[in-house]
Amino acid sequence: MREGKGAVSTEWTVVGGMFRKFGVVEDYWTATGRQQPDKGRFDVTHDPRDTYVFKVPSLRNVAIAPPYFHDGSARSLPEAVRIMAKVQLGRALSDQDTADIAAFLGSLTGKLPPWRALLIAQ
Repeated sequence: MREGKGAVSTEWTVVGGMFRKFGVVEDYWTATGRQQPDKGRFDVTHDPRDTYVFKVPSLRNVAIAPPYFHDGSARSLPEAVRIMAKVQLGRALSDQDTADIAAFLGSLTGKLPPWRALLIAQ
């Protein structure tokens, strides 16, 4: 990890790849304004434990990859940070805390491989 790479991976991704419930403390769709909530992995597995469970994306380059969430419901990183604090932790963040977390996430931006840069530019 000292060189910015995972032991197995060829690229440091800063988490991601796992599956977690979106809306631990509060229903996500109330915070995002969704009319029809997406049931996540449940639609594929039909296992009630997978209701509202989604794949967690990497945080690397998150600041340059809007919109956010599986449904694109958050248009800005600060909005996504506020929603995540509310529905995952049950906390309302101050403007300063939101800005600090967004700045940290922005620090995870790195050089993009050419193919990824083309996808973001579109």
